[in-house]
Amino acid sequence: MGDAFLTTPAEGLRDLYLRASYPMAQVEGLVLSGAVHDFASDDGDLGREVDLSAAIPLGDGLTLEATAALFEGESAGPADRTRI
Repeated sequence: MGDAFLTTPAEGLRDLYLRASYPMAQVEGLVLSGAVHDFASDDGDLGREVDLSAAIPLGDGLTLEATAALFEGESAGPADRTRI
């Protein structure tokens, strides 16, 4: 989501991640999701990213979704970035 790796680096890319989602019973249809990524290559660490989202159906096949991605790069990886 953070667009830190639009292409695969020459030294490769490994993405170790944990993802979870939770349907909120208090608001019909609302689902909260999150993921934590640890990016690495054969040469070392490239950075970490946290992704968060909230989605709710509006009807007629439409869904409203808000997302955020916060990437913290290492010196060997892409620069820090935040996407909302």
